[in-house]
Formats: sequence, C-alpha cells, structure tokens
Amino acid sequence: MRVMILWHMHQPMYGINRDESGARFYPMPWVFVHGIREYYDMIEMVRRARARVTFNLVPSLILQLEDYRAGKANDLWIKHFLKPAEQLSERERDFIRQNFFSMNYENFIKPYPEFAALWSRRNYKLSVQEYRDIQVYWILAQLSAFYHREDERVKRLVSKGKNFSEYDKAEVFGIASEIIGKTLKLYRELEAEGVIEVSTTPFYHPILPLLIDIHVAKVSMPDAPMPKVDFRHPEDAELHVETALDFMKERGYRVNGMWPAEGSVSEDAVSVFSKYGVKWIATDEGILRRSGMDDPHRVYKFRGVRMFFRDHGLSDAIGFTYQKMKAEKAVDDFIMHLEDIRRARPNPVVSIILDGENPWPGYPNGGLDFLELLYDRLKNDFDLITPSDVGDDEVVELERLFPGSWIRSDFSMWIGNSAKNRAWEVLHVAREEFGSLDSFDAAASEFMAAEGSDWFWWYGDVGNPYGALFDQVFREHLKRAFELRGVKAPDILDEPIQKGEEPVFNPSGEIHPRLDGKVSSYFEWLYAGTVDFTRGWAGTMMPGELVLRSLMFGADSDNLYFMFQADRPMTELLGANALKVIFKDVDAELIINNERAICRCGGREEDLKMGLADVLEVAVPLKLLSNRKNYEIKIELLDGQKPVERHPQSGWLKISIEPDDWPL
Repeated sequence: MRVMILWHMHQPMYGINRDESGARFYPMPWVFVHGIREYYDMIEMVRRARARVTFNLVPSLILQLEDYRAGKANDLWIKHFLKPAEQLSERERDFIRQNFFSMNYENFIKPYPEFAALWSRRNYKLSVQEYRDIQVYWILAQLSAFYHREDERVKRLVSKGKNFSEYDKAEVFGIASEIIGKTLKLYRELEAEGVIEVSTTPFYHPILPLLIDIHVAKVSMPDAPMPKVDFRHPEDAELHVETALDFMKERGYRVNGMWPAEGSVSEDAVSVFSKYGVKWIATDEGILRRSGMDDPHRVYKFRGVRMFFRDHGLSDAIGFTYQKMKAEKAVDDFIMHLEDIRRARPNPVVSIILDGENPWPGYPNGGLDFLELLYDRLKNDFDLITPSDVGDDEVVELERLFPGSWIRSDFSMWIGNSAKNRAWEVLHVAREEFGSLDSFDAAASEFMAAEGSDWFWWYGDVGNPYGALFDQVFREHLKRAFELRGVKAPDILDEPIQKGEEPVFNPSGEIHPRLDGKVSSYFEWLYAGTVDFTRGWAGTMMPGELVLRSLMFGADSDNLYFMFQADRPMTELLGANALKVIFKDVDAELIINNERAICRCGGREEDLKMGLADVLEVAVPLKLLSNRKNYEIKIELLDGQKPVERHPQSGWLKISIEPDDWPL
C-alpha cells in the first residue's frame, strides 16, 4: 500500500514593494513567525526521519523567506521588537501589548509562567523591563521546537524566564535569523538528494479557475449572487503558472507537479497546466465524486495531466483533530484507517494533502511527537511515495472534471457573498485600467500579488482580527502596481471594501458543532455568523479594554448555537463572572456560569447543553425561542449582578439564523 503525503507551504505576499530599491514593507509577520518554527521543523523532521514526502513550496512564500534571510524585510513587528524597551513610545507600547501575544495560548504562552503572568497583566501599566520581557518572549516562545528541545542558548533563555537584557534580545533574534538561514537550504538539499519531491503553485496562489472565467463559480454555486462584472483573464492565469515554473527552475528545483491554490480546479485550468508541461496536480476527493467517480485511492488523468485526490477525512484529521489527542492515540487512529483502506481494495494510493504550517501551533511540542511516531509507523508498514513515483500504467482516465476547491467542492470561500464579490468588482475595475500583464516586471508582480486567494478568503469573515489590514494590503498591492507603471490608480482603491463599522455577519449555512468548549474541527463553525465585539462600537470602552472578543452563532433544525470567545480561556473568565444573553420580544434570557447554562423562558428555567473550556459553546432549543429566524439580543458580562461589559452599549444586536447571501 502506498501513501503520498504532500505538505503545502504557503503565505500570501504580505510584503509591499514601497521604494525604488525593491525592498518590501511587511505589515504582518506571519512568514517570519512560521519561518522560525514550522517551515524549519517540518523539513528538519524529514531530514532526520528520511521520510519520502512532497513539499509544495509557493513562490510567494520563498520570495518572502529570501527577504528575511537576507535581512531585507522591513517588518513592522520586528521593528517593534528591535527597538530598545526604554525608548518605546506609548503608541509602540500599545502595539506590543495588543500584538505580541497573538499566538496559541496553551502551547506558546501558558508553558512559560512569567510570559503567562505578563499576558494576564497586559492591559495594566507595565514597566520598561516587562516590555522588554514581552519583546523577548514574542520570538523565544515561537522558536523551533527542535531548538527548544536541543539548543543550549534557547534552554538558558527559557530557564532565565524574566529580567531579560537587550543582549538577550539580540541573542534570541540571532537564533531566529540562524533558523531562517537554514530553512530554504534544507529544502534544496533534500530535494537534490532525492529524499523529497518539491512541487509548487501558480505564483501568487490565485484561484486559477476564477481568474480564467469568474462565471465558472456558477456551476457549483448556481444560487449564489455573483459579482456584477465579467472577469475573464486566462492570460493572467497562464502568467502565474509560467512564472512559478521559471522561478523554481532558477532556484534549482526540478518541478513536475503543482498543488493548485486551495485545490481549485476546472477543465480550463487543467488545460493551462497541460500547456506548460505540468505533469501532475492534486485536489480534493469531493471533486472526484462530483466528477462521476468514487475511488479517491487511485491516480487519474485528465487532458494529459495526472490527478491525485486527497483523502479528505485523513488529511483533515491531521489538520484539525489529532492535535487534541495524545500522539500515540492519534497515530494509532491514522494507521487504523489506512489498514481499513488496504483491506478494502488492492494496491491503493492514499493521498494525504494539507497545510504544512498551520496545524502545528495547535499541537503540543509543535507536533514533533506526533510526526516522529507517524513517520516511523508509515516507513515500517507502508510505502511512502511522491506523485512522480507513480507509473503511467496504473492511471485511470477521467471523462470530465467538476470545478471546485478542497472546501465544499465549490468556490464559496472566495466568491459569493457581498464583501467577496465587492473585492472581485474592485479587482475588475483595476484590471481594466491597468492594461497588459505581458511581462513579469515589478508593476505586474504587485498586481498579480493582489490576485492571490487569501484576500478573498478573509472578506466577510470578522473572526480575523487583522481583516481590515488584509483589506488594506490587498488594495495597497494594486495601488503600488499603478505607481510603478507611472499612471494614476483608480479612486476606488482608496475605499475600504469591508466596512470597519459593520460588526455582524450572518451565517452562510447550517452548523453542527460538538459542544466540548473547543473548536474541535475547523469545519464546526465554518458557516456560522459572527459578531465582532472589538469592531465599530460606540461607548466608553476601547477594543483593547474589552474582555469578550467575539460571538459566533448559527443553527440547525433544532437549536440555536452560540460560541463566545474572550481574551482568556472561558473557564478562567467564568470562574468569577457570568454571561447573560437577553432576547428582545421573546420571553427568554440565558444565564451562563462555569457550572451550568439555563434559559429563563416562559416563566420557567430550562437547563441547556453547553461546553466550557477554551471557548463557551451553548445550544438553545429553537422551540424555547418561538422558532424564529431573526432575533435582537443584548449580551452582558456580569460580576455578581453588576454588568461590567455590555454589547452593544445601547440598542440591540440584530442577528439572523437564515443564511446570508451565500448558497446553502
């Protein structure tokens, strides 16, 4: 039995080409943050295990890692890190308090008692020394798990715990730079040795089918509202493919295949891959089934291009489920499922494809324990292969290919609601005025960066605290493209696409959460509505002073579900407080503490099902709420009987459990 693992390594192009030297300004640090941990740990693990796997390296990621390796990334966060603590202005101190704790609490903050103490006091007045300690921990806590396990410098800094010096700060930054310096070198070396295969993605990670013809989305989303434009630029799609292949060749990689961004495919997109000599691509098994075939554990071919279809359940188990389990139990579960597949059919090829950086912050010890066991078991009991190891004699022809992505087998994460559609309309206006993208010059590169998938992903999702910044970077890429070409940018690029004052987004479909106080699966709350308590509220409290951060809500046929998130684990918050949810024009209010959740409705009390841990999840039977589809609510955080936080400050929040303008 053969197992093909592909780790997809990607970040959008955060860097903006702002000056004549070509140096890029980075308003967000996620390439750096993943670069000092996951991008290194993943290849170092494979070097030690000698596991034959595939790494999909996106050109936009490599470019940014090269910037950091060369010291050319003008990173706003690193600038705040490097500044001596005694010289920090009040504005810079606010930036550090609000941003330098943006990491997984359980695995990056809680293990360090002094860091956890700073986290709990971050909204109070801090000393110069405490700001310096926060600066050090921002990098120290997120360094490579291998370095935490083995490097004496890291162990000494962790042991010191507090009262760090500017010398300590310089040392931890030096270690981070060392790790980034090793990372790309390791990928190149292991590919040259034949240990791994390296594939890539169209240059700036665009949803290729939508670039070719935006109307292809209607095939899988016939009832969804579409942008009021006719965006068709197959020439852009070809340029992303061609430049990606050239880029990888220039860096010495032998690339045979591509993971299309988000597994997004269409028949026309496959024709583009075929035109440029791409031998294989991959997408999700849901696409295979909607294309009329039902065995994802075979290899297929369409228009001369081999196709691998990811095992959705096993891939998502690594991405979203196993991090909550002990490593031994998780690996046993994974192997059990593989054995079931082996018994079901002869000589299967099981494709495991997922993000190579995003799961591991949720795993203890950065996932090292899980991955060590996983690779060991796979090497002993199965054949680890890469896509290029499969022979032509076992490939099955596909007669047709359904257009869609790895999520929902459609394109609803990138198009089909008001904010996403507006982004496509803005891109269309800019594209019409910009003119030709014939050559990959600096101006074209900036424009193509805005065609990447990530900007469209986040529009309409207020769960992202950096959503407004994503909007700004998207439009900044387009504006800079016009500047580099020497022509005036259209005025529409000065207008925010997602209005910052809108705090409520309604659901896009039914939800079916497990009430365990944890976001156990990425998909549990994917289609929920969101209320962002930090956005657009008039009142006496500033967002940085708020305890409650967001409310997610949605329904199935029987229940209305709420999930509350705060600036600390909800078990800690409700240890001394309670939550009240008041319904207008419905004789109902919810009272929730760390022991129970009740609905006072119709003159009686009803116990509700809830889960309380990192988050608070609660189910309210719709029959207790008059089976309505629309509600007006008010939320209060209570200290005893006294409200200490109220949302909204005045009036009522209007929420609907009918899907918004997305397809069901």
